[in-house]
Amino acid sequence: MIQVARMDQYSCSLLIVFFHKKLK
Repeated sequence: MIQVARMDQYSCSLLIVFFHKKLK
């Protein structure tokens, strides 16, 4: 369960970085 939560957090941060790059 902890690993899944970590993956979710990682993918969430990746999405944020992706959107930031797209906005720029």
